[in-house]
Amino acid sequence: MQWRPAIRKAIREATYFIALVSSRSAAGRGFRHSELNQALEILTEFPSEQVFLIPARLDACTMPREELSDLTWVDLFPDWDTGMDKLIRVIAPSEDRISDGPPTTRAESRSKRYHYRVGLVDLDLGLINLARIAENLNEYQRFFLFLCPQMPILKNAVVNIEGIRNLAIYGIPKSFIAEHRHLAVDLVTCITKYPLAFKEKGKILYNYFAGPSDDDERFLFVSADQLYEFCVQAGCSFEEGLVITLVGQLTAYFTDIGYHPEIRGCVMDFCELRAHQILGLRSRNFCDECRNKLPDSELKIALEALLSWTY
Repeated sequence: MQWRPAIRKAIREATYFIALVSSRSAAGRGFRHSELNQALEILTEFPSEQVFLIPARLDACTMPREELSDLTWVDLFPDWDTGMDKLIRVIAPSEDRISDGPPTTRAESRSKRYHYRVGLVDLDLGLINLARIAENLNEYQRFFLFLCPQMPILKNAVVNIEGIRNLAIYGIPKSFIAEHRHLAVDLVTCITKYPLAFKEKGKILYNYFAGPSDDDERFLFVSADQLYEFCVQAGCSFEEGLVITLVGQLTAYFTDIGYHPEIRGCVMDFCELRAHQILGLRSRNFCDECRNKLPDSELKIALEALLSWTY
């Protein structure tokens, strides 16, 4: 498993998140701030009276985020023992709380149903059955919970590149990506009728099937361009073709398995020629090499179940 989604899952299922803040950490950058941002996103799912995120200062520093200043924090200085006593009174269950059940009920009950929440967003296709597809996928497996959150309409992100209209992922406004914190999902899959264009090292790559946003890897984009025709030739429905394409993106996001340039009739075929996608749609499976790389876990079971899904 990739460590980023695994860490987010651990934060979401935690009973408490204690943010240790110091002058040094407040001025720093990196994964610590990334994890804090995720905890702040998850905090929005809690009722205002429920404690989840607890800032704990290690010295007389200012809070690195305004949202932290609005929370009640604990000082672990100048007297460590006094600060720890205050913290323990919050997080350690008393006898009364033990008799009523531990405060982990919400997290535990959710984690038993699924591991990750995946938002499915129709950008411009007009799929009236997307919610039904999500419900069906949830019945097929218990690793992912598919939801259909509402997202703002994208404007002015479609560009003409050598006579082909592409959705320019690099041109999507920051405000659209910033919506993630309000969606209560772990990642978002955006489906569009246009092929995709990305910018890499100053070079524009276009006519792509799928890929993540450069600004936030939790935003995945899937193109349905020519997918209907390819599905007809592969003998599957358009909806099944969408899910097969989605499985490739989920595999790349949650594991170290990337797309391979060889055409093996595998969902992880890179498909430099778009018509090569037909082979993967027809086999709706992993090649032996990719299957052997998949960890033997609920993730593997879920991905294979999604590939066998019929509509």
